[in-house]
Amino acid sequence: MATKTPRPPDDSTDAVRAAARDLLPSRFPRQAHAELPVHVSPALAVRHLGLDAVLDGAGLDSATLVGWRHVVRLGDEPVALGDVDDSGGGAQVRQLNYGPYVGSVAKAAERSVRAVEKHGGGVSLLQIPALYVLALWHDRGDDGTVTVLDPAPAPFEPGVAYDADEFVALLREAARAVGPDGSALPEPQDDEKEPPPRARAR
Repeated sequence: MATKTPRPPDDSTDAVRAAARDLLPSRFPRQAHAELPVHVSPALAVRHLGLDAVLDGAGLDSATLVGWRHVVRLGDEPVALGDVDDSGGGAQVRQLNYGPYVGSVAKAAERSVRAVEKHGGGVSLLQIPALYVLALWHDRGDDGTVTVLDPAPAPFEPGVAYDADEFVALLREAARAVGPDGSALPEPQDDEKEPPPRARAR
């Protein structure tokens, strides 16, 4: 049985759009001067799978929902990712991220729409920070697929749609190589992430 697809906060898209309008002009002054429109994609659920769970033999259904991610575009160009949670009772923008996954998440978001229209099921972003893995999980129950996004660590090939069971086997292989202490996914550099104005004011 496929994992139940969650609903993002109703105000998630609006919250990311407001943060983008505040933050992007200073980051992309040329595009702002051209008055390119800000577009925010529908939210993708973000699920987290810890290294300990992988080493203990957990499957993808053990991944926990940790928030939602939107692709932000200036005109047609993807420029940022907006991360949202609703732990405070409404959409809270944690940050806009300008790091290396912007392009690959934008492509994954487009693929996710087509995949669900064609095959049904639900789509989430799956993150395994200790293994440097971010992937698009198309959950169709027994025949789901997982596509690791670029940049991807060995033994994964970016852009390849692995059967869920094959992906989990590779994940366990990588987890055993890293060991229980693991290594943390490096935080984006200071110039790659930016909190929304309210967060910066605290």
